[in-house]
Amino acid sequence: MNTEEYKRIADLLDRFFEGQTSNEEERALYAFFSRTDVPAEWERYKALFAYFENGIASEIEAAREAGRAPGGSRERRIVWWSVAVGVAASLLLLVGLLLFERESSDFDPYEGSYIVRNGQVIVDMECIRPEIEAAYRKAEATERAAERMLGEGDCLDRQIRATEKRVERIHTSLLEGVGDDRLRTEVRRLLESGR
Repeated sequence: MNTEEYKRIADLLDRFFEGQTSNEEERALYAFFSRTDVPAEWERYKALFAYFENGIASEIEAAREAGRAPGGSRERRIVWWSVAVGVAASLLLLVGLLLFERESSDFDPYEGSYIVRNGQVIVDMECIRPEIEAAYRKAEATERAAERMLGEGDCLDRQIRATEKRVERIHTSLLEGVGDDRLRTEVRRLLESGR
């Protein structure tokens, strides 16, 4: 087998398994796999193509003799499989959504919680749920109080900075009123030591 024929058959195999081959291309594959010089890596396909070439034809003939219509054209099979896959995907999605809904409605944020009282571990949710909720409310109240205190601290900080600026302006005004340089230096030293 030459390289060109090998590439052509490899391409036909890829297209066959993707469902993109024509009847003529499939007949070329049947003929190729009925040969004795099939490469070792493709030996496993010989039985498959022998079945497609002979087995399906005999099944169709048997169906005709039994009065049944054969499976139909390739396009009809593709449509049937598309519908089947669509229905299966829809059912899978529906089941997934129903399971998710059921799981989310059973969610308990305290599940797995426990408390230790007098050295004994208590896991009964009916008993510990009120205590957990009370602790949660207390933590929230503490957080609000801390935020309020921080806000008050910020307010005090702003007041202190405003007062320092006023004192600085007063100091500057006092120093500008002193005409003697030595006396101004002494007043500045006294004002700075008072800070």
